[in-house]
Amino acid sequence: MWPRGVFEKLRGEKGMRAGSIEFFRKDGVYVLYRNDQPHYIGKGRLMGRLWAHARKPEDRYYHFWNFFFRLCC
Repeated sequence: MWPRGVFEKLRGEKGMRAGSIEFFRKDGVYVLYRNDQPHYIGKGRLMGRLWAHARKPEDRYYHFWNFFFRLCC
């Protein structure tokens, strides 16, 4: 399980934590969780999809998750 916080910008740095993790640059299947309950299953380029869910308030799932899990590549 990964916290939503990996998509927050680090203080004093240009990028976010997720940008330094290799598997975010690949396609995959993921599950968004609200606490310990699965809320949504998605697939696609992980960085783009999860970043949109985490950082864009207009995203359909923005308000409904705080953890995610990558199922496969």
